[in-house]
Amino acid sequence: MRTPCIPRAVAGTAVCMLATASMADGLQSLAPITAHTDLQSGEIVAYVSCVSQNSIIKLQDLTGDGTRHGHGEAEQFFQPGIADSSLNSISSVQAILAVEYDHLLIADGSTAESGSGVYRLRDLSGDGTAHGSGEAAVYWDGELPIDGSPAIDRPKAITIGPDGAVYIADNNTLSAFDGAEAPEAVWRIDEHPANEVTSTGNVELHHELCAADHGFCLSTEAYRWTEDGKLYFTSVDVWSNTVSVWVIEADGTLFEYANEDDLLGIRLSSTGLAIHPATGRPVLAAADANGRPLIVELADHNGSGAIEHNDDLNILYHADAAGSDALQSPIEVMDLAFAPDGSLWMLDDGSDSIIRFADGNGDGTFNGPGEVQTVYDAAEAELNGAAAIELPRAIAFAIVPEAAQTGDLNHDGVVNGKDLAILLSAWGDCPAADPCPADLTGNGSVGGDDLSVLLRHWSD
Repeated sequence: MRTPCIPRAVAGTAVCMLATASMADGLQSLAPITAHTDLQSGEIVAYVSCVSQNSIIKLQDLTGDGTRHGHGEAEQFFQPGIADSSLNSISSVQAILAVEYDHLLIADGSTAESGSGVYRLRDLSGDGTAHGSGEAAVYWDGELPIDGSPAIDRPKAITIGPDGAVYIADNNTLSAFDGAEAPEAVWRIDEHPANEVTSTGNVELHHELCAADHGFCLSTEAYRWTEDGKLYFTSVDVWSNTVSVWVIEADGTLFEYANEDDLLGIRLSSTGLAIHPATGRPVLAAADANGRPLIVELADHNGSGAIEHNDDLNILYHADAAGSDALQSPIEVMDLAFAPDGSLWMLDDGSDSIIRFADGNGDGTFNGPGEVQTVYDAAEAELNGAAAIELPRAIAFAIVPEAAQTGDLNHDGVVNGKDLAILLSAWGDCPAADPCPADLTGNGSVGGDDLSVLLRHWSD
């Protein structure tokens, strides 16, 4: 049996959030973080929560083959027992928000005894982890501004809304505002991700999902915002186990948008929901009557405002149409998310793998040759000495910023003789109190290893 999420010595090294104007304005106040990395600017990095070890694994394609399970491509970004912090109570990371490259907010759905909350992880030292002093901290302790001062119970989603605020969705209690337990609700946090929420005055109710006038509670799972301010989420009926999709309109109106009982021979996944970046429509993982994997887009072709039958669906992927690229069933989907390049990534809890779907031929589906790829496999990662993610739960993306281009020490966009001169002039041990940008490997000195890194990225 493999050992999951093995921590290894790190030699170095948005949705990435496709920011709205209000969100981008808020993020500009963050200090730039320059990480030591073998990635080039503009490349996509993925962060995945590993439930079995309560850790965050950073995935990067260092070889250019599209996969992220090679040596050095899957590395520990954060684990409570290793981090230089007091956050050892973190025990079940249910959601990740990538604020920017190597700056995350994570929602911990721990048991009531250990508490739940939201934590901020940042690589401030450039070593590719959030294990250093001050790099892991509490963002919000979960205290709610309601009578009885309960805390959130099991946060299932964390995202930045169209207004630039942070939104947390809480579930698993099926309770109303009774002062004893946290209710099923979506909460809005009016505090910048780089700061700590120090007052419940910064927390407000966005929408209650177990209100007395509903006559029912929604046991919620996946949540996704659209750019026009709609919040879609999945719900599972606790009696029939039926999956439905609900939407909270920008004006606060809540209604059921789709129910799998209205679909012939299609079962929806409660944990696989994304928003199509081109259409703004919900996309879900599903299965046909034979259990074969599907990806469906809720299109509402007849304009009724809800999904009434199969004709309202666009089938983006069907295993029977994918030929040699067909996924082997069953797929135990734990998260579904679009990356910044428009590809769709699926976490498969059954095989501890991550699958990438990309519309290479432009026909609007993922059924063409080469359009489905396993970009991460835990067993393959272990063979390559990389971190093995057992029980992947959530994924988020970030783009390597321009400032993170390795070897460009004078920030002129190329790595050439000018950068080599800077490195040679800094040769030796780094000053204790001063920045040391020529230390490309992050080992505290400038030497042959740093020279090798610079020459490997030579671009002049």
